[in-house]
Amino acid sequence: MVSNANGKLKVLFERLRLANRFDVMLDSAVEGVEKPDPRLFQLALERSGSRPEDTLHVGDLYHVDVEGARGAGLRAVLLDTANLYPNADCPRIRSLGELPALVERERSRG
Repeated sequence: MVSNANGKLKVLFERLRLANRFDVMLDSAVEGVEKPDPRLFQLALERSGSRPEDTLHVGDLYHVDVEGARGAGLRAVLLDTANLYPNADCPRIRSLGELPALVERERSRG
C-alpha cells in the first residue's frame, strides 16, 4: 500500500485488523515523500521486491495516483467512484469489485 497519509496509516490499519493483509505499507508522512513523486512508488517496489512492469497501482486521484505510478514505470487503474474522470487515458473502475475482471481482461490481451 502506498498512501499520502498523516503518519498514522499503520496504526489505523492495525486498529481495523487489516494491517496483516499488506506485506508493505508506505505512509508518505513517515517516508518524507508523497505521491505523485515517483520515489514513493520506487520505495514500495524496492521493499516488496517487485518490478515496475509487473506492478499495478490502483488509486482514486488521476494526478496523484495515475501520473505518479506512470512516473515510476507502473501501470495504473483509476478508481473513479464518482465518474469524475470519464475521459481518462487509463483503465477506470467504479468499485474495487470491478478490479478482478479488469485484471483478467488485461491478462488475456497479453
